[in-house]
Amino acid sequence: TFMEPAGFDEELYTAGVLRAENYSPVIRIAYTSFLTPRRVYDYFPMSQTLLLRRETPVLGGYQREDYRAYRDWAPSADGTLIPISVIHRADLDLTQPHPVLQYAYGSYEISMDPMFSIPTLSILDRGVVYVIAHIRGGGEMGRTWYLNGKKLHKKNS
Repeated sequence: TFMEPAGFDEELYTAGVLRAENYSPVIRIAYTSFLTPRRVYDYFPMSQTLLLRRETPVLGGYQREDYRAYRDWAPSADGTLIPISVIHRADLDLTQPHPVLQYAYGSYEISMDPMFSIPTLSILDRGVVYVIAHIRGGGEMGRTWYLNGKKLHKKNS
């Protein structure tokens, strides 16, 4: 049974296997998120330990704790809940209005996976809330999600 490695503590992230050999005691994993630059880990399944091998440096005093990224849900016209990724500065007063930059793509079963972006930090530091709507037609919610956003159902995407 696979268990998620300890240390993958963010709600929204992307991880993938870079290298795994038969009978090898280690699996090399890549990890990134909206808040974490690309990291490469060695994962040791027998001891369930994770060893950080490298992390892409970010200049300018970047601190991951200064930002928040989380999943929310927005109702569509037909009542279906659409997953959205929300990213903003942690010190932003959400009781006040702020500009929003919203991105959405839903075609070809392509998922908009979490990934780190320095240009996104620039807009977040200006008080903008960045939102990615994972609309139907993409692959985030499985095959049915994709099928419900194409051809005769394209109006859903």
